Amino acid sequence: MWANNPVECDASQRHNLHQLATANFKDWLLTGEGAFLLDWQKGNGAVTSTKVKLIDSRQIDASITRRTENGSILQGIQFDKKGRVVGYWIRPFVLGDFSYAPQPIFVAARTSWVGHAQCSCSTC
Repeated sequence: MWANNPVECDASQRHNLHQLATANFKDWLLTGEGAFLLDWQKGNGAVTSTKVKLIDSRQIDASITRRTENGSILQGIQFDKKGRVVGYWIRPFVLGDFSYAPQPIFVAARTSWVGHAQCSCSTC
């Protein structure tokens, strides 16, 4: 039921999971990469909180490459000292708003979400 209901599975509430996977596959065919975010938010009329948000893989800020005190960042992907992915530096993009160049934000590769009370994102 979750996968077939756009209100439940899509952060924009427009597509079911099959349509999201198809769009991500087409992006991969076009660019060689596909990217999405998992979010924890209840939408209008949604029963569940888990949402998939497709993003353009070019939103990962490939201009960021440097060493950090705990590892390194290579083309917008942050690694720890053992080479494990810690997160991504993503430039947020709002559809239709081309008037500004947003600063990249760090999005962790893993979260500790156990339930809604554990969520630390600003949209919950």
